[in-house]
Amino acid sequence: VEQCVAWVTEDESGHRLLVAYARLASRSVDGTLLREFLKQKLPAYMVPGLVEIVDAFPLTPNGKIDRQRLPRPVARAASPAVKDRPATDTQRFLAETFGEVLGVPEPGMHDDFFALGGHSLSATRIIGRLSRRFPLELTIADIFEFSTIAELAAHIDAQLHPQPHREESIPRATRAVRHVRFESQEDVP
Repeated sequence: VEQCVAWVTEDESGHRLLVAYARLASRSVDGTLLREFLKQKLPAYMVPGLVEIVDAFPLTPNGKIDRQRLPRPVARAASPAVKDRPATDTQRFLAETFGEVLGVPEPGMHDDFFALGGHSLSATRIIGRLSRRFPLELTIADIFEFSTIAELAAHIDAQLHPQPHREESIPRATRAVRHVRFESQEDVP
């Protein structure tokens, strides 16, 4: 990154979001990769919803970046490559909620919340809707950690329907050890 600036702006659908604009020394990096890097380095609330790559920054007459003339981010649509549809009630509810809050007609199960234009305020709206629907204590951190509909639905379903501990999931050697009895303390390894 040769030069960058962050700016709170609105996309074409009127949603406010934090956008990072970057001018790169090389085209070997894209906005998605930069955003993933930032997720590892910054607190979740500081990670921009979008990273836009620009060739040059518009400048004011005194040489500063003219933020008003930065390109307006394009409202993100669902990934056309992903054809899977919601399969569970939880996925259907999340797809509907993501779509309404983010202004995306049909979000894919594997589309990233932030790549669709999500940010901390929209995450708060989604958490509010989820808390009214599910008897769980979900937080914004859950959306940052499970940022696709498929991941978040699996997380919610795992909390709603925890799997009982099943002995067949324990390796056979471990099961055998549990049934060994020691006659005295000297026999204990």
